[in-house]
Amino acid sequence: MDCRGPEERNSPDALNAPLHRFRLIKAWLGAFAATCLEVSVSMAQQPTQGTEVPRNKPTTIWERTWDDPVAFYTFVLGIFTALLAVVSAIQIGFLIEANKTARRAAEAADLSARAAIGIELPIVRALIQDIEHLDEPIVEGKGYATALSHGAPQQYSAVSDIHFMNYGRSLGFATHLELGWRVARTLPEVPKYNKTIILPHGSIIRPQEHLFIVEVHTTLELTKREQQKSQTGESALWLFGSLHYRDFLDRKHEARFCWRRCRREDDTHYFDSDGDPPTEYTRQI
Repeated sequence: MDCRGPEERNSPDALNAPLHRFRLIKAWLGAFAATCLEVSVSMAQQPTQGTEVPRNKPTTIWERTWDDPVAFYTFVLGIFTALLAVVSAIQIGFLIEANKTARRAAEAADLSARAAIGIELPIVRALIQDIEHLDEPIVEGKGYATALSHGAPQQYSAVSDIHFMNYGRSLGFATHLELGWRVARTLPEVPKYNKTIILPHGSIIRPQEHLFIVEVHTTLELTKREQQKSQTGESALWLFGSLHYRDFLDRKHEARFCWRRCRREDDTHYFDSDGDPPTEYTRQI
């Protein structure tokens, strides 16, 4: 039973221990081969003493191997080469396993670092608001009068601003807001925005208890047919958007939202996060 801790088992010395053992085996095999070579050479150079006794000529490979010093050395060298190949294969296996262990450790460290950073990232979400009634479209650069609308959408409706809250721990740096609206029973898979509002440089989304307000001053203009569908419940007015911002690592994010105009039993209307829009409308990036 291995009583070492994970750090000791994954240390460089622990991972390289099997490799050191196989280097020792290689050294012993080399010494053995050298000894066999020396014996073979000494057998081949041994002088003949006395009268040579005639011997039968070896007929099989096995007999020639033991009778001929060069053949014997070749036989030993073949065994040594085979053993060396086996040891090398095992050593390669340990190297591959050590590489896998090191890669797993690096991946675990990377995931841990990402998790630590993710905890500190800003988490920006839009707060549900309502529309306002207009008698005429908003003219850019001019003031306009509105009244809070609790009824079905009329020909002109105003969205004055969108409020956001940062529930994370760090600052977010907003760049622009995309805003769209549509009267339909269901939305298409990919959002198509009607307007883009470029935000001033240095627009900071502060964390916790600080509202980030984007002024949009946008007119939602509905046709008579769209008004009728909205009033009867055949279709609904959807308001959706995406706030683009960067975190403290200068990575891009989007806080998307999608609201549907709903009708209560008392015939009042309000925006809510329901209607099951496609994922792209509410996906946080």
